[in-house]
Amino acid sequence: MSDDFLHDQGKSLVEAFFVKENSEVLRRYQDKQATAAQVAELKQATGIQDEAALQHLAEKKISAPTIAAFGLYPLIAVAWADGKIDEAERDAILKAADQKGLTKGSPAYETLLNWLKTQPDPSLFDVWEEYAQALGKAIGEPHKSVLKQQTIAKAREVAEAAGGFLGIRSISDAEQKLLDRLDKSL
Repeated sequence: MSDDFLHDQGKSLVEAFFVKENSEVLRRYQDKQATAAQVAELKQATGIQDEAALQHLAEKKISAPTIAAFGLYPLIAVAWADGKIDEAERDAILKAADQKGLTKGSPAYETLLNWLKTQPDPSLFDVWEEYAQALGKAIGEPHKSVLKQQTIAKAREVAEAAGGFLGIRSISDAEQKLLDRLDKSL
């Protein structure tokens, strides 16, 4: 083998390495830029100034077009509390979505439908709590109190929608635990 061949092979390997490294650096940069843009959109859509809360929303793929669905997340969490969503709970959630103005086919509505089909990661509740606290700071009192009252009332409606046996235990222990957590969060 000639020295030129080995030199050319070595040079090709080095160039391939740097192309791979550079493309990884470029991908990370583009991801960072996309997240920053998403955080800016969320800030504008919600009025929230808490960068950490906005960053967590962006990391969980909550965007400005889907933030309306995220406001209904507590209803989803309560409905999934027992590991399944029944038809009455689904109907109660879709009714709440309609009252909130979510339109069929919108990104927010599609997000909501996905959550009704597949249980979201439970860690999303932690992100929702952070969002709710930041939103509470952004809107101030007495709006925060109204938000709390409405959110808990709607979540309770969902919990009660499945009913119980002859009206007994219409809210399960798991649902009550989430309702209590909501009360403390807001």
